[in-house]
Amino acid sequence: IQTSRASPSRQHGVHIFIDHSNVYIGAQRLLDKQRLSHTGLFEAIESRISVNNQERLPIIKKVVVASHPVPSDLKGSATRNGYEVYILERQGKEVFVDELLHLKMSE
Repeated sequence: IQTSRASPSRQHGVHIFIDHSNVYIGAQRLLDKQRLSHTGLFEAIESRISVNNQERLPIIKKVVVASHPVPSDLKGSATRNGYEVYILERQGKEVFVDELLHLKMSE
C-alpha cells in the first residue's frame, strides 16, 4: 500500500495503490489463516489510513492491481468499494503488476 499527497498540479488528497498479492497474502498470514473477505480487507486498509490521516484529506484515487488467479470476490468487492481494478495475466514475478502500479501513480 502506498499513500501520498498529490503534487500541487494534481488533486489534493490521499491516493491508495494496492498490489493485491502482497497485501492479501500478508493479511491472511496476519489473521492466522482465517477467512478474510476482500470487503473486510479494503475496509481495514481505509480505516487504518483514516486513523493516520490527521489532516482529514479525502481519498481521491483507489487502485488495486492483481494477477491471475484471483479469488472470485476480488473484482466485485473492489469495485463496490470504489477501486479501479486491473487483473493481469501472471508473468513470472509480477513485473507487470509493479509496472502498472507505477504507471497509475504517475498519472
